[in-house]
Amino acid sequence: MTTFTRTPSSRIARWVGPMTFSLASALTFSPPALAHVRTIATAPVANEAVAPAPGEVVLTFSDKVQPDLSRITVTDSTGAAVDANDTATFGGDATKLGVNLGPLAPGTYTVSWSVICIYNHKVSGSYTFQVKRQ
Repeated sequence: MTTFTRTPSSRIARWVGPMTFSLASALTFSPPALAHVRTIATAPVANEAVAPAPGEVVLTFSDKVQPDLSRITVTDSTGAAVDANDTATFGGDATKLGVNLGPLAPGTYTVSWSVICIYNHKVSGSYTFQVKRQ
């Protein structure tokens, strides 16, 4: 009868293969739900100085968002809301949200958003833009 002796290195070798395969599979086949939605475009653009004043703000996201659970607000330098409180999908595209604006005087405006993507991840952020005199 042959007796086999297990050494510490044989125990390690026995686990390395399956662990490497598991890690590689997890990284290769990870569903997109593990990634958070992010903003990929804004109009007006962050830190942009525009004239004339825009009539709306539109944000484009990397994935679909739930418009009923999402909100865009635009405030002036005093913190007063200047949007129409009507956040909705833009052009029927669930990756784009927009909000209408009232008349804007020259100055700095802050766009803030809080969205929930279709995977129920909540993401928020903000940026500013300026309206310059014509």
